[in-house]
Amino acid sequence: MRRVLYTHVPGAPDELEMCDGDFIFMEEKELEISTDGWYLGTSWITGCTGMFPGVYTERTAETETWTMHRFCSCFAETREILNA
Repeated sequence: MRRVLYTHVPGAPDELEMCDGDFIFMEEKELEISTDGWYLGTSWITGCTGMFPGVYTERTAETETWTMHRFCSCFAETREILNA
């Protein structure tokens, strides 16, 4: 998992467009395969896959991409006050 630090506009058809705040999913083996610092990854925002410059990203934990959704009902408390 990589966090995008800088925007990258693709210069070739196989490159991945990246914007600040995006996350890139990539296989761990990409670090061993690459000889020039470009890796194959998938954008968290767009779902597109392509090559991206590793120096525009930093390693991060997958937990930073998790989102917690919570539902709170404000009306239940209001009804209790009105019925009292």
